[in-house]
Amino acid sequence: MRAIVTGAASGIGRATCLRLARDGKAAGKPARIAAVDLEGSAALDLVVRELAALGAEALALHGDMGTPDAPGRVVADAVARFGGLDGLVSNAGINRPGPLVSYPLADWDAMFAVNVRATWLLAKAAHPALKAAGGAIVAVASMSGSNAHANLGAYGPSKAAVIMLCQVLAQEFGRDGIRANTVSPGMVRTGMTAQVYADREVAAARDALVPLGRVATPEDIADVIAFLNCLADNPAPLTKAAQAPGLVKALVTMPAGPVAFTGVRLFDADATRFLTDQTVVVDKGAITAVGARASVTVPAGAQVIDGRGKTLIPGLWDCHMHIGDDFTGLQELSMGVTSVRDPGNDDVRTIERRNRAAAGA
Repeated sequence: MRAIVTGAASGIGRATCLRLARDGKAAGKPARIAAVDLEGSAALDLVVRELAALGAEALALHGDMGTPDAPGRVVADAVARFGGLDGLVSNAGINRPGPLVSYPLADWDAMFAVNVRATWLLAKAAHPALKAAGGAIVAVASMSGSNAHANLGAYGPSKAAVIMLCQVLAQEFGRDGIRANTVSPGMVRTGMTAQVYADREVAAARDALVPLGRVATPEDIADVIAFLNCLADNPAPLTKAAQAPGLVKALVTMPAGPVAFTGVRLFDADATRFLTDQTVVVDKGAITAVGARASVTVPAGAQVIDGRGKTLIPGLWDCHMHIGDDFTGLQELSMGVTSVRDPGNDDVRTIERRNRAAAGA
């Protein structure tokens, strides 16, 4: 795995670097990681040492993702060093909260430059190398990109924009064998949120919102990113079928035929308990069958992916708690991602739910 990770000095970026390094070590194929952060970041130097200790080849690159030239430069440096590129993780982001009525224009422009434009420029520069490798792009968005949160200034709009950007990238780059996904975390303990969670009452209240009893950690989100980069369990078929699982608003080109995920754990419809050894069949963007392994017939010719008992990543559930009618519990496929759904959310269970609501049931 030859990967670029921006915002790598801390939080989700650091956790992603370490996860990729550990996976490479476990597979006997040391990862080669370009860890990118701002100039003068002592924390980035520490990450590089941690990666080296895991047997990875680490390249520290400095650049402000809010500038026009830095994204292309770090891609060029990484490709020159590694001889190619398999994965791009656009994680660097900033937050400058405030009410929109008095929000400074400079803050708005800075937020969109880092949180949106950088992902486009990174993808644009990385396209030739990713095309050659059949690689993947993962951008870190936020639940604020699909659920309105007041007084965050340009943060929510910028994250909504990066979600749509990656949907377009998935459509345009997909014909070249490049997948593109966004990861939309809910509540996560990172450096950006450290001040919030320093208040024990607030931390406890937020933990209580999550069925598993805690908000996410950077490592939880890194698990998702690694999965979408096809370095996690069962990578060979995922190069063709990672399209079926995805987070909120994640989109890649769907495979031509059905995909069956077997041996997975799902929450029940009320999100109160796990259902084990479940099978989910996805075809043309919709869930066509879900249930206990013995009760679901896998279509002839379907690509079968063994879920190996993977379970829901804690903390990401909060994304779905804000979605309302779009949420159907039995969709929750826990293989490092939190839902199996088509981009329009018109899978069979959502349709059934809406029909019942329309009928007054």
